[in-house]
Amino acid sequence: SIGQERFWCIHQLLGANCLYNQQSELRISGKLDIDILTSSLMEVVRRHSILRTTFIQDKKGTLLQIINDIQKVEISVVDISQEYATEKLIDRLSLEEGQKVFDLTKDFLLRLCILCLSEQEYVLLITMHHAITDGWSFSLFFRELWANYHSILTHKIIYKKELSSFPESDDTLIDEELEQ
Repeated sequence: SIGQERFWCIHQLLGANCLYNQQSELRISGKLDIDILTSSLMEVVRRHSILRTTFIQDKKGTLLQIINDIQKVEISVVDISQEYATEKLIDRLSLEEGQKVFDLTKDFLLRLCILCLSEQEYVLLITMHHAITDGWSFSLFFRELWANYHSILTHKIIYKKELSSFPESDDTLIDEELEQ
């Protein structure tokens, strides 16, 4: 898209930076099963190719989207339960997470980090590069992530029509081979 080309140009001009990282956080109360959350995330990533997209330029300078195979998705976990988990500490850790740079050519442009405040209190930090998301997509992402989480947790089937739809990438570019 034109917007993705703009992000690419800025990335090339300024070098790797966090200017276009978009971050959101979700407070979670109650027991959280990180393995189930990881499985839920894998399902969202499987369904939405834009979440597996990286970008490269061919020899002519044309920007191409590369839809990568599903990789193992990891969620980083930071246990701060032994510390006094003040809002200031949470804000600092959130800022640090949001300032980690994405390499548009090879990085998974989505990161999740869980701050464990206690056995029953968590903060889920989600950071995506703006090339693959916008504010509207974040709410859809959260909704689908939690729908999948509860589906796996309760062993209930979730039907595709009940899930949100992310804007997808232009799949016509997937099969193009780069000129050598």
